[in-house]
Amino acid sequence: MAVVFGAGGDAVRLIYYENQLKIEFFIDNDPEKTGGQFYGFDVVKPEAIVGMELDAVLLSSRRYASEMKEQLIRLGIDESRIVSAWELELFGEEADVTEPDSACFLDSQIRTKEEYDQFRGNSAWSQIETVLEEMVLQSPRKRISYPGRCQVCRKRVNLLIDNQYSESPRKVNFRERMVCPFCGLNNRQREIARLVTDRVPGDARVYITEQVTPMYQYLSRQFVHLTGSEYMGPDIPGGKICEGGVIHEDLTALSFADETIDCVISNDVFEHVSDIDRALEEIYRVLKAGGMLYATFPMNFHQEQTVKRAEMVDGTILHRQEPAYHGNPVSEEGSLVFYDYGMDFFSRIRKAGFSYGYFVPFYSIPYGNIGNRSLFIFIATK
Repeated sequence: MAVVFGAGGDAVRLIYYENQLKIEFFIDNDPEKTGGQFYGFDVVKPEAIVGMELDAVLLSSRRYASEMKEQLIRLGIDESRIVSAWELELFGEEADVTEPDSACFLDSQIRTKEEYDQFRGNSAWSQIETVLEEMVLQSPRKRISYPGRCQVCRKRVNLLIDNQYSESPRKVNFRERMVCPFCGLNNRQREIARLVTDRVPGDARVYITEQVTPMYQYLSRQFVHLTGSEYMGPDIPGGKICEGGVIHEDLTALSFADETIDCVISNDVFEHVSDIDRALEEIYRVLKAGGMLYATFPMNFHQEQTVKRAEMVDGTILHRQEPAYHGNPVSEEGSLVFYDYGMDFFSRIRKAGFSYGYFVPFYSIPYGNIGNRSLFIFIATK
């Protein structure tokens, strides 16, 4: 039996290995945390473990490790049972990510419903997803750890699967889960990160339509000239640095000069843009000749026409459908969904000026890229 000292951000990674570590509960000195729960585990005061027979007390924080260790020794905990969690061997094994089982089907270009149906016709993939969903449902805390390989961290890791962001508690939104404990990227994010870093030179000028995310943090270590931004409000000028160093950009009115960007990356932002046609025109404008757009967004390949759920009229949002919101790192209210995209997205891309656009599917059991109906990266060239 093991307990974890510290129920904060540093401890989240241990949740991915809760079964191997045999975690029973957490201890913390913060009175606002004790008596509550941390990812389904009870959080109690450190004094509660006095006299218990413990295999280990795992220190979750490097910053306060010495103080935590001294406190435990004063409580009578055997020093040999106090373990620095970050030194555990299960966190350090590298993985081969260059083997033939690539997570991305680079030869597949989906532009029609027929091409989409051919790709997702593998019944074995659906079976795997059904089994994993049932395992999550049967789990006491409604989550499981999937032993996989992160193509970004190049490590063997446990990927977290739960039913967060799902339309039903009995389903798993695989697209948004399969999260790596090291880089913090989920299923779709890990693959687009790998694809971009493999294809785009490190000295290219790259713009990503996010900044307050693990994806931006990862790409900032890969590209010398990376710019990220968030949409901070309608009355803020493009390019302004807001509180916390966050840069504001509106995709429908970018502040960049013409033909100055080599690559634009957009992760699940297009559905939240009030005018996607204007946004695509702006992306085309700022890209250099031969520049690339890499994007993920929810796409319905069996829907001919895009459904416009809401629109902006004279500065006021007019809802055409029941309002839907997705998570937003800079707003607790979330981001309003303006579009449910259908196959006419291709005509929008051509209208904006792009010479070529297609979806690339990806699916890999070893890498934990699971969700055969929803894992696609859109690529377009200027």
